[in-house]
Amino acid sequence: MKRAEFPKCLIFFCLLLAGANNCALAADSLNPWLYFLLEEKQQTPQQIAALPPTAWQSAGAQVPNLDYSSGTLWLRLDIPADRNVEPWLLEIRWPFYDSVELFELDDNAVTGPLAVAGDHHTMSGRHFASRFPLFEMHGDGQPKTLLLRMRSGGLMLLPVFQWQINDYIREEQRAQIVLGLFYGTLLLIMLYNLGVWLLVRDHSHLFYAGYVFTVALYQALLHGVGFQYLWQDSPFLADKMLSISVGGTYMFGALFFSFFLGLKKRWPRLHRITLAISTVYLVGTLVALWLPEAAQVVQAQVMGVLVSMVALGVGIIEWRRGNLLARYFTIAWIFLLTGTCIYTAALADLVPYNRFTELVQSAGIAAEVVLLSLALGVRLNLERQAGRQAIEMSLHLAQQVNLANQETIHVQEQAKAQLEEKVQQRTAELANALTQLEQVNATLASLSVTDPLTGLKNRRYFGEQFAAEFQRALREQSPLSLLVLDLDHFKQVNDRYGHPAGDECLRQAAAVVMSQCRRPGDMAVRLGGEEMLLLLPGTDTDGARVIAETVRARIEALEIQQGRHLFGFTTSVGLATVMPTVGDTPEQLLALADTALYRAKGEGRNRVAVAGS
Repeated sequence: MKRAEFPKCLIFFCLLLAGANNCALAADSLNPWLYFLLEEKQQTPQQIAALPPTAWQSAGAQVPNLDYSSGTLWLRLDIPADRNVEPWLLEIRWPFYDSVELFELDDNAVTGPLAVAGDHHTMSGRHFASRFPLFEMHGDGQPKTLLLRMRSGGLMLLPVFQWQINDYIREEQRAQIVLGLFYGTLLLIMLYNLGVWLLVRDHSHLFYAGYVFTVALYQALLHGVGFQYLWQDSPFLADKMLSISVGGTYMFGALFFSFFLGLKKRWPRLHRITLAISTVYLVGTLVALWLPEAAQVVQAQVMGVLVSMVALGVGIIEWRRGNLLARYFTIAWIFLLTGTCIYTAALADLVPYNRFTELVQSAGIAAEVVLLSLALGVRLNLERQAGRQAIEMSLHLAQQVNLANQETIHVQEQAKAQLEEKVQQRTAELANALTQLEQVNATLASLSVTDPLTGLKNRRYFGEQFAAEFQRALREQSPLSLLVLDLDHFKQVNDRYGHPAGDECLRQAAAVVMSQCRRPGDMAVRLGGEEMLLLLPGTDTDGARVIAETVRARIEALEIQQGRHLFGFTTSVGLATVMPTVGDTPEQLLALADTALYRAKGEGRNRVAVAGS
């Protein structure tokens, strides 16, 4: 966010507040003629009507705030004749009353209830399917005294208004349009973030969608549209929705705050605390289904204010550290906290409850939701830019590597052409290059699966593959043959003709053994020294014996030229074949072949001995 955007956002918020303040109702407050009392004895309307005037308390100029109470609230309205000239509407602009019953008082005679309202009464039992308790009065030009019996498990406010019918219809039509735009915007933002979460699996979008959803539920409760359209036939939801929506808002808000600002990496301890607080809110929201509203909402709001202030502090710190997303978050959070603090202060009777304080939280929420949605868009764009930059960096590095390779080739060509002129200059570089090459070759040799002298597979490779072939033979119930070869008197060959001659013997013998690997799975291995193996999957004893004799005979026919000497050598072969059963091991087959090899040597060498024969 640019520096110039912050004052613009403040101007935008001020315009929202001004708009909320200027949305004055076309209704008249009935506070001058309003009296109330709270009683715990559950008296009848006749008993209430008989109370002396001193038992009643005047509403005064401000909207009365009676906090939480389990008792019955009685209102008395002494309507003068000049305000009862034509039909009019009586509205109690507070959605949290369970029951509102209207009575008429005439010469201490009580008539009624004439009508009922409240969220414990279905819409079909009301005169009007309205957002707030609403009653129609037939003006007759005479003074009128009304009694209202009201019960609520939540906060009791008394914003009581008198409407002209046409004014109410116009005002409600305008309100429905504004509310439709408000909730439509919240719905679109929620669905958009759910869609983005499904595509990119970024938890910030999921938690923000949950946050917007619970905020929408909370606002629907305050505006009365929740009971009007969503849970109008469910007193249970009407009683519990405040706790559910407040708890859900704080829970998803805390999770969004942590994941959006990346606290897991930046503030690990605070991230864990945030997760714990979210868990507390989740448990509290579930417990709210059984406990009274007053037992939880106040504590949840106090804890929410503390969490919100901590979130604001962290946002400011991250902003100062240069975190662009923290700027959006902080400004949006300021909007929300400003509106919420004013609204909460009005509910706590710290400031007057009027049209401004009624709408200021909704204005703050609207600003906050839009700004945070924009912030998520910025975050997504930043991630895309980072991805593109990473790709561009990779391409740039690849080009640099390519240029470096071309330069290396060019330098090598120049070195060949000017070797004598630059021999001293290149000696150190060549020595360094040779050292690095030897290190690479040593590493490759240590990791290689091939014996460098004979080209056969080495012991390490055999150890890995032997067990696999043994298990395959067990699974397929096919024979598995193993030949163990040992060159006869090989030490004498080395002593007499030298190790180069011995190495040549090993290479030529290995070539003979390798020539018998004709099927997939056949494996020729040098175990070490002059000892070799030939593993033959799917080969029975007779087939393996033929191969063993072939190898023995071809090695016997080999002639090695060493200087003026021409000599030959022989090999002894031990053969073992098994049809594996459960419980057999590869080591048992190797032991059988080794035993057969020792028998071949003991019987005179240059022969094939078969295990078990």
